[in-house]
Formats: sequence, structure tokens, C-alpha cells
Amino acid sequence: MSTTAHPAPKPAPLGFVLAVTFVLSIGTGSLTHGLHFIAKAAGFNQISLYVLGFIFGICYIASALFTGRVVRFLENNRKTALAPRTLLIAITLAAGLISGTPPILKFLNEPAEWAIWLVAASYGLITGLLWPMVEWYLSGGRRGKALRSAAGRFNITWTAAVVVAFFMLAPVLKDHSIEALWGVLALYIIAALLMLPFPKRPPKHIADHLETEAIDADASRKLLATARTLLPVSYMLGGVLGPYLPVALTRMGIDLSWQPIVAAIWLTARIPTMLVFERWHGWHGKAWPLALGAITLALGFIGCVLSPLIPNQSVAIVSLSISLALFGAAMGTIYTAAIYYAMEVGQGEIDSGAIHETLIGVGYALGPALGIFASLAVRLGVVSDRFFSAVLIGATVLACIGLATLINALTKPHRAS
Repeated sequence: MSTTAHPAPKPAPLGFVLAVTFVLSIGTGSLTHGLHFIAKAAGFNQISLYVLGFIFGICYIASALFTGRVVRFLENNRKTALAPRTLLIAITLAAGLISGTPPILKFLNEPAEWAIWLVAASYGLITGLLWPMVEWYLSGGRRGKALRSAAGRFNITWTAAVVVAFFMLAPVLKDHSIEALWGVLALYIIAALLMLPFPKRPPKHIADHLETEAIDADASRKLLATARTLLPVSYMLGGVLGPYLPVALTRMGIDLSWQPIVAAIWLTARIPTMLVFERWHGWHGKAWPLALGAITLALGFIGCVLSPLIPNQSVAIVSLSISLALFGAAMGTIYTAAIYYAMEVGQGEIDSGAIHETLIGVGYALGPALGIFASLAVRLGVVSDRFFSAVLIGATVLACIGLATLINALTKPHRAS
């Protein structure tokens, strides 16, 4: 009896995946990194900015952590039978509608400030689902060199898009900060249309033993554990800087329209870093990129917090710019290693992306939590305002040590008894 072999399902067209990534990342950049500047322009104080970031992070963790379970339940439940592509399009449109809430309220002459809180919470929930699914479509059906190239292009695409978002936000921030979210709504509608060529479900990731033989499997797993330790730590530091920079830049006397451009230095610095790692694969299986990334991350962060305290404005701006560039290069190094090892060792399934994004969410939440702690210490008179930076750095160092120790303990392989 003869059997007909069915062709293996094709992966999602890379061009469309990257186009979706670029469009969505402009929106993500506006609503994760840029939301603090929009809220500051709307009158939020420093504590409110940190609370805003904390709410976003907690909601991001909650959704990313359960992405795999949600997708499998909706796909396999007879009453829903919702294909992953349909779910991805639906949550993309929902994110667009949520981002449009503040300008809609302002158009109706209703207070829009409370809607910014709604955006932080709802957008955190939705994007925690959205990005693991996009990464699933990126890696599904790809392996070896094709997977490494796709991951590298994905990194460059989304980092470049976030920078574009900041430059688009800068000219409208002073007078039309809320109205800028109309553009985010339009972008998400475009992204939903670009998802139509995706397969209903991403093909299964195929492990390529021939191309990974040169890299020891145990070493790769250890590097994945290290990268997953540094990833939330790096995003925690970014979560501290996000709400801190609008306030610090205002104190430095930098005009509101220039603040996103200055802040975008660290976002821009990620691009050449990721481009190098996309073109050159000699770093695969090596520990030194992560070690260098950790050292540079610490130096850049401390410089970012202390630079605004320099009395001479010109020196302060130069110092801050260099620190932001170091911080961005470190973020790019750590993220690139984390997503590569997650896709290769974790075999590129939905749960690999979910763990990756959950760890990012941990950083999103803990960073602002540290800012809330330091801000309340000043507000309650426990420490003087001039010691705010010292308290922030001290609390951050302790949190980094504690978080790294906890994640290392959770991810450390146990010996069989």
C-alpha cells in the first residue's frame, strides 16, 4: 500500500514577520518606554511615573507567564477552537483600541489622565501575550543558520523601530502628547493586516543536531541560564531609568521636545551591538559576551543615575550620553544572547518565548518598584532629596544580587539522587 508524504508546513514568511515586528515595536516603544514621557507631559509626578511602570510590569508578567496555557486552551477547546493566528490578530487589534482610549477621551473633552493608567495595565496584559506569539512565528519551522539569521534580523528590526518611535514622539510631546496615541492605533491596524499571510499555526521547531554539534549542549544550557539571569536584571535597571529620565532631564534643563531624543541614545546603541552579533556568530557558546555585558551594564547604569548630579550642564549631558550608550550596548548584548539560547536550547516553542518575556516582565516590575521605594523614602523624610540617587543605586545593587541569586537557584540543574 502506498502512502503520500505530506510536505512539512512552511514557516511564516520572514519578511512579513519582520514587517509586523517593526510596526508593532513602534507602538511598543511609544507605550512602554515613551509612556513615561507622555505621562510626565500630562502632569504625572515622579512617584506616579514609577507606579505606572510597576503596574505595567506586573500585568506583563501575569500574561506572559500563562501565554502557552492560554494559547493551547483556546486552540484545543471545542467551544473556541481559536487558531493562534486568529488570536494574535485579535489581541493586536485590542492593543490598538486600548492605546486609542486616551485621545478618544480627550476628543470628547473628558479627563484623559485616568486612561493612561488603563493603558499601562491593559497594554501590559496584552503585550505579554503578543510578543511570545510573534517570537513563536519567528522561530517555528526554522533551524540552524536560518534561525540564527532570523533571530538576528528580528533583534535589529525591533530595536530600530523603538528608536523610530522616540523620534516620532519628540516633536509632538510638548503640545500633543495624548494625540500621539492616534498613530499607535493606526499602526496596530496595519500590523493586523500584515499577519494575514501567517500560517494558522507556526510549524514545530526542528532541532538541527548537525549544526549544533560544535557547541556543547551542556555549555549552551548553562549560558541560557546565565542569560536568563541577566535578562531580568537588565530590564530591572531599564525599569528604574524609564521613569527616572523624564524627571532627571527636566532638572538638567533639557527641553521637553529633546528629552525623548536624549533618552533614545541607549535605545540606539543596541542596534549596532545587535548588528555585530547578527553578522558574526563567533560568540555562540562563549561566556565572555555575557560577562562583558554584565560589567558594561553596571557601569552604564551608575553613570546614568549620577550624571544628572554634575553641576556643569555640558559635562553632565556628555557624561549621560556616554553612560546611556554603554547601557544600551550591554542591553543589546544580553538580550541577543538570551533570545538566541532560548530559541536554540528551548527549541523555539511558545513556552520558550513565554519564559523569555516573563523574565523581561520581572524586570519591568522590579525596576519601578525600586524607584517607588527611593521616592517614598524622600517623600516621607527618611532621607534627604539630595541622597535620592545614592538610595536608588544602593537599593538597585541589593535587588540585582537578590534577583540574580534567586533566578540562578531556580534554573540551576539538580543532580539526580
